[in-house]
Amino acid sequence: ADKKITQLTNITGANLAEADEFVVVDITADETKAITFDELKTAFDTGTGFVRVTGDTMTGALNVESTITSDGMIVDGDVTFGDNDKAIFGAGPDLQIYHDGNNSFIKDSGTGRLSIVTSQLQLTNSADSEVMIKATEDSAVELYHNGSKKIETSATGIDVTGTAVTD
Repeated sequence: ADKKITQLTNITGANLAEADEFVVVDITADETKAITFDELKTAFDTGTGFVRVTGDTMTGALNVESTITSDGMIVDGDVTFGDNDKAIFGAGPDLQIYHDGNNSFIKDSGTGRLSIVTSQLQLTNSADSEVMIKATEDSAVELYHNGSKKIETSATGIDVTGTAVTD
């Protein structure tokens, strides 16, 4: 029997079958049509402009044109920033990490110091094939020139390889 829309029984996801139909009004053709739930899911999966969430997994690209606020985030893959896009930490722009198209920066403009906490620090060339500075906890700090160690601290002072010019 014919019913008004307000007289129809509500349907929930728990009792929705793939063959159930949704009524669609096509205003461009001035027609009333139907699409099954299964056809609608397929349209969302294969169409553009839709993000599908299945359980706790999202498939498809997500384009957000505003701010994302989160209580936490786990990233399993790379995070890519464009030139001059910054990873900003702190209440203001206290710590920024970015690349300007020519140079890369770790910029600390907050109060206090920038601390790198580790048991061994090593700075290398961009190919990671040549050590420039090496510092080891409870041991030496070493300075290199063109890949060759030139100065090393020790418990008794410094060791210099090559000529030392002092005033």
